[in-house]
Amino acid sequence: MTGVRNTFRKRCLLAVIITAIMLSLFGCGKSGPKEEKTGEKATGVQSEAPKETAENGQPGSEQEDGSEEKAQGENTNPLMNCEVLEAEIKDESGNSAGTRGYIHFPSDELADLTSKQIAEFSLNVVDRKNYDYFTVDFGTGKGIYYPECSIDRVMIGDIDNAGKITNTEKYLFVSRDGKLRMEDAGEEAPAQTDEQVDQVETQEVMSEADREGLDKLQSMGNIQTENGILTVTITLPADLAEGITEEELDAGKGENYISAVRNQDGSVTYKMTKQQHKKMLTQLTETFDSSLQELINDETYTVSNITHNHDFTVFDVTLEGTELGFSDSFSALSMYMYGGMYGVFSGQRPEHVIVNFRDPNGNLIQSGDSADIKTTAQ
Repeated sequence: MTGVRNTFRKRCLLAVIITAIMLSLFGCGKSGPKEEKTGEKATGVQSEAPKETAENGQPGSEQEDGSEEKAQGENTNPLMNCEVLEAEIKDESGNSAGTRGYIHFPSDELADLTSKQIAEFSLNVVDRKNYDYFTVDFGTGKGIYYPECSIDRVMIGDIDNAGKITNTEKYLFVSRDGKLRMEDAGEEAPAQTDEQVDQVETQEVMSEADREGLDKLQSMGNIQTENGILTVTITLPADLAEGITEEELDAGKGENYISAVRNQDGSVTYKMTKQQHKKMLTQLTETFDSSLQELINDETYTVSNITHNHDFTVFDVTLEGTELGFSDSFSALSMYMYGGMYGVFSGQRPEHVIVNFRDPNGNLIQSGDSADIKTTAQ
């Protein structure tokens, strides 16, 4: 039992260290090569590739942001400072058909606009106002369109002279608690598996889980990832950023991120484009897949295959037999950590990371939920 626990501890700490180092490596303008190991029992790790979230400078994907702090006594939300204008809506015959609201917002300020600012504007200026629709006009033939001043399904794309959407490129979903999510207009939501839909209960895989790994995951939770319309900012807390030199920060500018600033509290804030952020998540995926392959190769476990979805929130672990061994159950906690860490850096922190253990025929042996472990650890 002690040997298994020590093996797990090393694996968890290694995962945390690798993740923290990835951003520091950006300062060197490179990332380490993916190491592949093969063994007699290895069959491979399979993951779903994340869908494209930004193309040719267009607005990016899922949002949950707000790194722009207010200056002393000032409202730094540029949307809130725009004058709300009104115009009459005309039908095809030229008759009055209602009233629309709109603002002009210059497109060159989009890169610094955060999702919290958009959510604040949506909730306070647009939501439930007495207009037939509302438009944020970027002055380039594109804008944000709120049909019936609703924030539930906002559209981004091409607009006409009357501020009405003509071609939708993205959808925005603003929640009442000030959060914002973005999806591609042509993107279909991934279908849920039968296990996700029908899962009535989950069991705690680890009753004696190593708390050291969980503590490290909680410290990783202090990393702040904030998604803007065209950029992403990631702030590493001081304890994770202390080993990053100024030379490393300067070396990665341009290729791996737009800027890197050391804050007064010792934390470091990286600002990157959507494509640079996507590259970082791809490297993170490769690192985790490599670690999972090592787990498959490790004779301590009876794992023959591991698959997972693109954001590491659902794992399917195939065992060599029909029973879940003690060492196999420990592997779940490392997968909980991978899902949690991927969520930290993607900006979409999961409430649940599910690990399904299956026999060689695909039959479910047991499921574990990270929420159960976290509850026990608190």
